[in-house]
Amino acid sequence: MEYIKQNTLTCYNGIMGTGCGECPACKLRSAGLKKYQEKKIRDTTL
Repeated sequence: MEYIKQNTLTCYNGIMGTGCGECPACKLRSAGLKKYQEKKIRDTTL
């Protein structure tokens, strides 16, 4: 997961890594990461 965060760019403002956190792309990426992490936690607690 760290590789993806550090080596991909989705931020409309061009900020690598965590992005700006404000543009639509950063908000979408953040929501997707949160959903992934919640699912991962649920799957490991079964």
